[in-house]
Amino acid sequence: MDHREPPFRARWSGSRQPSAKFLRLAHLRKLRRYEQVAAVCFRVRGEGIEFLLVQTRKARWTFPKGCAEPGLTHAQAAALEAFEEAGVHGRMEEASFTRYMHRKRGNRRSSDETFAVSAHLCEVLRLGPTPG
Repeated sequence: MDHREPPFRARWSGSRQPSAKFLRLAHLRKLRRYEQVAAVCFRVRGEGIEFLLVQTRKARWTFPKGCAEPGLTHAQAAALEAFEEAGVHGRMEEASFTRYMHRKRGNRRSSDETFAVSAHLCEVLRLGPTPG
């Protein structure tokens, strides 16, 4: 019988303490700007599949998308975006089905930004009024 300690157990020697890194909430919010989630909302109608798109302020059509929220999984954040932007109540897949890079073009005062977007499938069960 082997009485060695399991390999995952941490061992501390001397008076060294583990180094912990604390981040301010403002810093976390700044980091999350570069991580986004999208809800690819769909429903089956007859023999076809319909996808739900929302219109941006710049009159572009896209899936509901927004920043990943601290304290929420990506799927939860995507569900929140779908509800806030389109009033969608649905079944969200926990695992993203794809991840892509989105480049947002800057204007004269700001430079271009690139975001990683995790896309989650959402089967629409009900559409309600959009909040706000």
